[in-house]
Amino acid sequence: MNMVSGLDTGVHNIINGSGIPIALTGMGVVFVALLLVSLFIALLPRALRFLEQRFPEALATTSEATVTLATTQGTDEVMIAAVVAAVAHSTSTGQRG
Repeated sequence: MNMVSGLDTGVHNIINGSGIPIALTGMGVVFVALLLVSLFIALLPRALRFLEQRFPEALATTSEATVTLATTQGTDEVMIAAVVAAVAHSTSTGQRG
């Protein structure tokens, strides 16, 4: 037995059941939501500039002695870490040589 045979289908049901106003309302809601998302994306750079002026990022202050100490100590460990990172990158991307 056909399951659709008992249902009354057709365009007249859409018109009688307020289908067109419901569809137009749904399209309007989606349009407004997309408009709000678009405006948010467009205004985000301005808002971030405003927030950056209000709350500037603190600058890191280091003394020359700290920088010198960091560059002279642990150079072997830094080189080993760099080589390991380069090998891991080349093997993950399939590059050789």
